[in-house]
Amino acid sequence: MDVHPTISSFSPSIWGNTFTSFSADINKVQEKYAEAVEALMEEARSMLMAKGKTTADRLILIDTLERLGVAYHFEQEIEDQLQNIFKSHSEREDDYDLFITALQFRLLRQHRYFVCSSVFDKFKSENNEFKETLKSDAKGLLSLFEAAHLRIHGETILEEAVYNPSFEAYAATIRTSTSRPSEESSAAPTP
Repeated sequence: MDVHPTISSFSPSIWGNTFTSFSADINKVQEKYAEAVEALMEEARSMLMAKGKTTADRLILIDTLERLGVAYHFEQEIEDQLQNIFKSHSEREDDYDLFITALQFRLLRQHRYFVCSSVFDKFKSENNEFKETLKSDAKGLLSLFEAAHLRIHGETILEEAVYNPSFEAYAATIRTSTSRPSEESSAAPTP
């Protein structure tokens, strides 16, 4: 028995042979992207090493580079900046809000610097609970929540930030806030 494939008759494409005859010079495209990447890396490096930046600006930039997943390109520069921040972190820490204090604590702990959890004492009231004014600071609460996961045994203030039933009100604020909804909705419900 002789089997012949069925041949269908399709109408011609409106695109014609445009894509079958397309040829891009891949080497030129790769060179162009490599140049753009190198320029952006140099720009980020110069931002990281710029003089006159505040500690808060440097911490936010380091955090951004780490969250973007490109911090490995700047390991030495980041380490130098964090070492400088660690050496001088007690000089002006009273000026920092909850967001910057928790960000500094988290970044330094992640990079193996010991920072005492007592830096968060200024955010507690006389009755040893977190101040009511923090409820409106979703960005700071998220940062505190992230920092609390780098606690060591016996750091009660950080344990309270995660496990204290009164913190549930703060977590609800984080979940309903719109300042950074994608991060907050993924961070707040799970430790």
